[in-house]
Amino acid sequence: MEHFPTVGIEMLKGDDIFVPVMTQMIHDHVVIENLSHIEMPLEQIPTGCIKVLFATDEKTMDELIEYIGNKDYKHLDFLRSAKEYYEILPPGVTKGSALVKLCEILDVDIKNTIAVGDYNNDIQMIMNANLGVAVANAPQEVKDCADFVTVSNDQNAIAAVIDKVLNEFE
Repeated sequence: MEHFPTVGIEMLKGDDIFVPVMTQMIHDHVVIENLSHIEMPLEQIPTGCIKVLFATDEKTMDELIEYIGNKDYKHLDFLRSAKEYYEILPPGVTKGSALVKLCEILDVDIKNTIAVGDYNNDIQMIMNANLGVAVANAPQEVKDCADFVTVSNDQNAIAAVIDKVLNEFE
């Protein structure tokens, strides 16, 4: 916050989302995602948050990523979840590991899964699913790990994937 005072921040602990820095991007994010949140100074936020999300413009994001990359944060994972979002997570906590865990809980064979993603935070999920799909407007590295690329997420991508899968069984 000292080095990047214009960067918006959300911090997740349990079911609570704490916002120590409310920017327009964070405001837009909580409104679009319909997220209940608590605005609170950083020093009052409880310890033990399991996720931190930074939100800023692309130029500042590049500077933030470079700044973080020069630090020694080996006990944390950092990933970009959109061009304007950068997340800090515990090591190994990904959508891919969540998919595996969900399959275990539901007693579903991972061979019976399809995952569709649009950004870097979806890569592990796409790779872990039996059928991994990237949307057309995903970054190239997401497309590269997918089994196929469907229409953009603005063009009913999930419906297109369902149609494709169902048509293959006809």
